Amino acid sequence: MRGILRPLRRSLPDRAGGFTYVGVLILVALTGLMLASAGEVWRTRAQRENEVQLLFAGGQYRAAIASYLRASPGAPEYPKRLEDLLEDRRLPQVRRHLRRLFPDPMTRSADWELILAGDRITGVASRSTSEPFRKTGYSREDESFADAATYRDWRFVATGEALKVPAPAAGNTAGAPVTAPVPGPIPEPPGPVITVPLPPRPESDSRCDNQRQTDFPRCAAVQGTATSAELAKCMASVTARYLACRRRQDIPTLALPTTR
Repeated sequence: MRGILRPLRRSLPDRAGGFTYVGVLILVALTGLMLASAGEVWRTRAQRENEVQLLFAGGQYRAAIASYLRASPGAPEYPKRLEDLLEDRRLPQVRRHLRRLFPDPMTRSADWELILAGDRITGVASRSTSEPFRKTGYSREDESFADAATYRDWRFVATGEALKVPAPAAGNTAGAPVTAPVPGPIPEPPGPVITVPLPPRPESDSRCDNQRQTDFPRCAAVQGTATSAELAKCMASVTARYLACRRRQDIPTLALPTTR
């Protein structure tokens, strides 16, 4: 009898060790599944946060380009470089339309896809070809993003609508902005742009330039007291006086706002 039980006792530890090994394998597999699930949740959350940052950064660029377009001293024009939004030197007083250049949150790069009209920047877009998670909850300006297949289709473009200013409320005529007639969006020039060298400038051209450099500060000086329409009229008269000077015509009076 003892001879029969002795082999059984020797085999029990081996079987227990086998069960322990299988249990460890199951535990490792469950841990791997849990880590993979946690990683997927983290990746999804990070991508959703990047979507929010992309909407913010793209909106900042679109608003800055629209501001640059409205601030044009003559005919409305888009910027040639994104850096122009940081320092707009078209007027005597440098203006900042953008606080800083934002990187693309989806690619972690400052290399945005530029949306051009000729050689001018009308908007930006991400270079990411990933599919967006967000399908609803967009603002009115971004509602077209709901059908986008990739983040590259989120195009933050400033159109001619950016030139419009709100009309004053009924009965409010003092200092309220008014709707001014403005041209639509700048179309892309057909065909290649050919650069023709300019002839030497006559001496009278420098006189016209000096006149314009003097007129701009006079309009800028009344910016705090004039309405938007009055300021736009003053800036337009600066260009009209400059063109009249160049064409050897009678120079009109600078349209400064009347003193209240």
